[in-house]
Amino acid sequence: MILKKQVAHNLIDAIPDEKTDALITILFNFNKPSIPTENPDAWDLQMLCEIANEKDETSITFEKALAEAGLTLNDLQN
Repeated sequence: MILKKQVAHNLIDAIPDEKTDALITILFNFNKPSIPTENPDAWDLQMLCEIANEKDETSITFEKALAEAGLTLNDLQN
């Protein structure tokens, strides 16, 4: 392990000054803890299937939502 760290130090020492900022960024990001990923459970899979099977857009206009509720913009103002 000590030999590997010495090799890493030697490589770092050989990097030109104009590239040290990039190296620091890479090393900083490499050292960040990773967020563990989980496999989707049954509910997640069901939601993904429902979304994939939807025939219309994932969003609608406010006016369309009102119309589906049997309302108009004027109804909201009164």
